[in-house]
Amino acid sequence: MRRNHFFNVMAVCAALSFVACSGQKETVEQVEEETVQLVKIAKVMEQAVPQVVSYTATVEPYKRNLISSSVPNRIKKIYVEVGDKVYAGQKLVDLDQANLAQQKLQLDNLELEYNRVKELFAVGGASQQQVDQLRTQYETTKTAYENLNENTVLLSPVNGVVTARNFDNGDMASGAILTVMQIQPVKVLVNVSESDFTKVKVGMPVDVNVEVYGNEVFKGKVSLIHPTIDPATRTFVTEINIPNTDSRIRPGMFARVNIDFGNVNRVWVCYLHYTKDVPDATVSVHHKTGQVEHLFVTESARGRGIGQKMLDFARKKLPEHEHPVLTVLNTNTRALALYRRMGWQVVGAKEKFDPAKDPLVVRPSQVLEMRYQG
Repeated sequence: MRRNHFFNVMAVCAALSFVACSGQKETVEQVEEETVQLVKIAKVMEQAVPQVVSYTATVEPYKRNLISSSVPNRIKKIYVEVGDKVYAGQKLVDLDQANLAQQKLQLDNLELEYNRVKELFAVGGASQQQVDQLRTQYETTKTAYENLNENTVLLSPVNGVVTARNFDNGDMASGAILTVMQIQPVKVLVNVSESDFTKVKVGMPVDVNVEVYGNEVFKGKVSLIHPTIDPATRTFVTEINIPNTDSRIRPGMFARVNIDFGNVNRVWVCYLHYTKDVPDATVSVHHKTGQVEHLFVTESARGRGIGQKMLDFARKKLPEHEHPVLTVLNTNTRALALYRRMGWQVVGAKEKFDPAKDPLVVRPSQVLEMRYQG
């Protein structure tokens, strides 16, 4: 889940609402007046806003290896159990060697025959064709033997831990016998907004909170940036590695990833709507980017067209942007219907919120980006 300047601006607007109600208005000018309604503008001065963006993710192993034979074979002995730590090159499984012994005998016989024919060829007792045929047979049989030998004794390719055992001794194995995961380091994959593509760099430090460890912060680094943008979500995948030297973080754990993009200077203008000197609606605009955000109408003021009026008012305050943009949750169907009626169209999708991944999310939703088309 992403936190951006939304929360900072909302806090400012809330403070301005309080100031307006108390009569201590700073830099306030009247821009529109009706019989009982008044819209006023409170200018938020330019300030450095920290751009710490938070994402949710599930911890994954650095590597996941399926230990299996390339050909079906009977298991002679499995040397490890689930939870055992293993090292690269450690023997994990012995498979039946009856076929291996037969293949070795055939290889030895072919080697003897091949050497005999080469000796005969040297004294004119055999043709070049006979030598070539036996060499081909010998090399083919040798390759088959080496492949079978490799798949008779199965070794761990990494330092890791056994996370699954799917067969027992004596079973005929035709798939993955074991799963070994490398968990030093572990990694998390996050979907970062397209707008931040130029800000993310390999090696950037990242703070990670793992839910089971409360507020404890684990240090990670950006290790890989996927080169393409998902056209459906307008995001790109960023991979972050966490050393995990003590193996406390395990695959499947829920994590929050916080990326600090530094500070950025922003000027938001927050407009407050009044009815009989009581503020009951707000909307904010960002003149540099042409964004309209934070449209909110108090419950007591809803149903009187104030939201429509404020959105139209905000759009007209951005004459330098022919097609301003705003964001809305796809679950806010009333707002979506209003925006569409007023000429706004969905042009993209951004962050997704999933209750299965984030306990603070009530129901699945996604942020939609809308652009004014007239």
